[in-house]
Amino acid sequence: MNGLDADNVTCAFRLDEQPWVSVKTQFAKPEAHVALIETLAAIRERYIADLEVRDEGGYWETRDLAGLLRRLMGIEQALDRLTEAIERVQPHPHAKDDTGILAATIERIADPAVYDLRLASTSRSRAQKCCQPSRCPAVFFASPT
Repeated sequence: MNGLDADNVTCAFRLDEQPWVSVKTQFAKPEAHVALIETLAAIRERYIADLEVRDEGGYWETRDLAGLLRRLMGIEQALDRLTEAIERVQPHPHAKDDTGILAATIERIADPAVYDLRLASTSRSRAQKCCQPSRCPAVFFASPT
């Protein structure tokens, strides 16, 4: 996929909180992530001065394309290691019949890869690491992950 489509956008509108939108750009080209951030910057400048953007790629804060590319590469490499680890494992004979066994096996395999993914996204601020969209009013999440 070269750009963004409706499968990558999540919106939430509840009466008791500010609306928010989440966009996943992980499977798009980095240029799509940059274009999205620059579009949001223009919207913020012209129309919504208090627009908040949480960019897990760090590009919103830094406009550092090389840093964004490093983070994306780190995430891609961690996912590749996870895929390779899963492919190497001989499944438990009852895993196909017992989702608990399957889940435990995947968690055991994934633990190092999940750690790698966390390291790859260390550019996020502490607030971004703990922030969940449902608890953050008027926030736009631009996520390459």
